[in-house]
Amino acid sequence: MFFNNIMPFKADIFNYDFMHYAGKKIVLIWYNQNRRKISTATIFKTKEANKMIDGKRWNPANIKKHSASDESDAYKNSLSYKDMSVCKNCHNIYHNKRWVNDDELYKSILKKKEDVNYTICPACLKIKTKFYNGVVELSGGFLFEHKSDILNLISNTVEKADYIDPLEKIENMEENEKEKIITIYTTSEDLAQRIGRNLERAYKGEVNYSFSERDLLLRVYWKREA
Repeated sequence: MFFNNIMPFKADIFNYDFMHYAGKKIVLIWYNQNRRKISTATIFKTKEANKMIDGKRWNPANIKKHSASDESDAYKNSLSYKDMSVCKNCHNIYHNKRWVNDDELYKSILKKKEDVNYTICPACLKIKTKFYNGVVELSGGFLFEHKSDILNLISNTVEKADYIDPLEKIENMEENEKEKIITIYTTSEDLAQRIGRNLERAYKGEVNYSFSERDLLLRVYWKREA
């Protein structure tokens, strides 16, 4: 484990608050239905976590060889869940020590009604706390001329990623038509990388990758003018 002061996630949580501290850590505070504090968890990087980051891996020359890894994901590593727990936001299910998107399994769990263990998955918790691990910035004149096709490509990329790992999601998307920029925030570095790679394959252009070891954040810049 590469993160300090972690307390397990409570299944009977009704609400939670969070506090950011200069990008270094997030303090989560959980409450029951009477707004009585149940537990807290502090998530922040340690020196051991930083040592696990291989800088060469994020070099633009070999970024495409990067494989998915949960080593540096505090939200996946620090929270514990009961088997067959259901995310109340996206309905993903925690089963056999992993999160899955399974409609049939979800329907079978709902039949139990009072026995359903609702929680919130790591991806939805990131979205709630506005904590993201990937940023993709698209720019250039070509972008808005072919915006529909480009967004369809990104949507298909996310759909395929969801099939492999339902915790890979787009948190938010911002459009600036005046400056011809679209910014996409993702819950994982791998999804951001995959979007950049697929854009380069389909539409060429220039793509650059920048990894922040301090924030465990991957930024992808794709640009094409014509």
